[in-house]
Amino acid sequence: MKSTIYTAESVIENILSDIPNIETIRIKERNKNGFVISFIIDDNNQKEIRILWLDHAFPKNVVNMLESNPSDDYIIVMAPYISEDAAKICKDKGAGYCDLSMNCMILYEYIYIHFRGNPNKYPADNQAKSLFKASSKMTSMIL
Repeated sequence: MKSTIYTAESVIENILSDIPNIETIRIKERNKNGFVISFIIDDNNQKEIRILWLDHAFPKNVVNMLESNPSDDYIIVMAPYISEDAAKICKDKGAGYCDLSMNCMILYEYIYIHFRGNPNKYPADNQAKSLFKASSKMTSMIL
């Protein structure tokens, strides 16, 4: 998980660095739920965005994360992949979202970034494990 959060940091830094009037981007604080990114925009105006990390951005997880982390900071929910439903929840709650496949929506003061439609680079392996799968060691032992 730690390397995934560092990947998330890199994704956000890359997105923000493409905006011409943003400079001095740095990670200010890290914790188990994510990190805070700080940057200077225009006339030495320092801003901060709180990034909340989820390993799985199921709609229920997104709602729970946003409700359990009230903040005056602008919040971006990040995960390996953000579905359309999770994206809508973020938007409705006034938060941004960004995934590791570069689907994102950031609407912070006069910054607006929106990318959507990139395929999921990190599909979850949600297949049920089967005792009868040919490659299963247990199946071999039973037979």
